[in-house]
Amino acid sequence: MFDRFFQKPIIGDPTKFSLREETLDLKPKHNDRFTYFDKKTGEKFYKILRESGPYQKLVSLMLKGIVNVSDVIKIGDDYYSHKQNFGRIDSRKENIVPEIEADLVILQWVFLDGDHGYSTDEEDYEYLEKNSSVAEHQNLLVDQKNKRFSFFDFGSNSLDVDYKIPAAKEFLQRKEIFFLKSLMELAQHPNVISILKNKVKILMDAYPDNDFETFQKIIQRSGVQLSKQEQKTLFSEIKSRLQVLDKILLELENKK
Repeated sequence: MFDRFFQKPIIGDPTKFSLREETLDLKPKHNDRFTYFDKKTGEKFYKILRESGPYQKLVSLMLKGIVNVSDVIKIGDDYYSHKQNFGRIDSRKENIVPEIEADLVILQWVFLDGDHGYSTDEEDYEYLEKNSSVAEHQNLLVDQKNKRFSFFDFGSNSLDVDYKIPAAKEFLQRKEIFFLKSLMELAQHPNVISILKNKVKILMDAYPDNDFETFQKIIQRSGVQLSKQEQKTLFSEIKSRLQVLDKILLELENKK
C-alpha cells in the first residue's frame, strides 16, 4: 500500500522509536486473517498466537534500541508483530554481518533463543520478491545491498525457565568452556566482539542488580503472567547470563 492512501504515514526509521498502541486502529487485510494494517499510517502487522504474544512483547521491550527487533503490540486481547518498513531503516555505513552475529549471541545466550539464524549459504534463505534485495533468513530479514536487517518472531520458549530450580549460575558455569570456544571462533571476524561488548554493557546498565522494579514494570507492560517470585527468578537468570557473557568477553580480551 502506498503512503499517499493514508492520513498520517510514518516516515521515521522504525528502529529508533516504538509504536504507541493507543494510537493504532488495526484493520484486517482482505482475505487474510493474520495480516493487519493501521488505518491511519498504513503500517503492517502480523497477528501472533496469544500464548506466545506476551513473551514476544517482553523480548521486544527489553531489546528495542539495542538490537533491531520488531515492535510487538497488544490491542484488546490480541498481540501483533510489526512488519518494519525496510525502505525507512537507515542504511549502515559499515558491514552489517558482525552486528548480526553479535545480536545472535545475545539472543541465544541471554534469552535462550534458538529460533533465529543467519547464513551465507544461498540454500538457507530466500528473497522476499523477485529482484528484491531483502532476504528472509531464520526469523531475520536482511538487506545486504542497502545494509539493513531486522529480527522478528520471538517464541514463548525464549525466556522459559524452571522457576522451581533457580540454578542458572551453576548451569552457565558448566557451559562457559563451550561458549568461550564458540566466541573465540567469532572473534576471528573483525568487530564482532567489540560490538557484542558494547551491547552487553548497555543491557547490564539498563538492568542493574539492585533495580528489579524496572524489570518488573516491563514484565507488567508485556502481559507475561508470573508471580513476583517468578519474576525475580527470571530477572536473576537474565542478569546471570549477562554477567557470564561479560566475563567471557573480558577473558577473550585478555587473551589478545
